[in-house]
Amino acid sequence: MTKFTVILGSPCTGKTTKFNEVFNELSEKYESEPLIHTFFNKKKGSDITKQIGFYFSELNLMMIGSHNKRGQLQGLDVITNSGGMNMDTFDEFLKGISDRNVFTEANAGFSPARKLPVNIHSLGFDQCNWVLLKHSNREVMEERKISRTEGTGRVPSQESLDSAWKDNAIIPRLLERFREESSGEDSIRCYKSTTAFSITEEDLII
Repeated sequence: MTKFTVILGSPCTGKTTKFNEVFNELSEKYESEPLIHTFFNKKKGSDITKQIGFYFSELNLMMIGSHNKRGQLQGLDVITNSGGMNMDTFDEFLKGISDRNVFTEANAGFSPARKLPVNIHSLGFDQCNWVLLKHSNREVMEERKISRTEGTGRVPSQESLDSAWKDNAIIPRLLERFREESSGEDSIRCYKSTTAFSITEEDLII
C-alpha cells in the first residue's frame, strides 16, 4: 500500500516551512539520494535533466521538490509551474513511482483537481492524504505576504494580493470535493495557518 501526501494551501500559510521541517527531521535520521529526472520543459521547448526531489529508501519515500537559492526546499509548484513540467507529464511520472510513498507541498490554486483522490488513485496510489492550510482572514495573509518582501525593495502588487486571497477562498470547496471523492483509506486534515501541527513518519508511510 502506498500513500500520496500533500500539504496544500494558499500563499504564506506555512506549507513550505512545514515541508522543510519534515525534510530536515528525516534527513537527520535517514540517508537520502537525489531524484534526477529528464522531462520536456514546456518553457524551454526541449528536454532537460534536473533534480526534482529526494528518495529515502529506508522509508520507500519520495519527497518531491527543489531547493531555491536560499536553500529552502520548495514542493510541487517549482517542478510543474515555474519548473516547466506540465501536469500531464507529472502525472505520468507519478504513475511510474506509484509503488513508493510520495510527499510534497503545493499551492491550492494550481491544478487542484490533479491532487484529488480520484486522480491520485487512478495513478496507482492506494491512499491520498491532504494537510489543508488556510488563512482565517485577509489582513493576516496580506501582512505575511508583505513581510516576505522586506529588505528587497519590492512590494506585492494589489493583483498578487487579490490572487493569493482568491486561492484561499477556494479551500472550502476543495475540502468538499475531497470528501466527495475520498475512499475509506484517504484522509484530510484542515488547519488555520497559525495552528501548530505535526506530520510524522507514520503519516507518510505504511
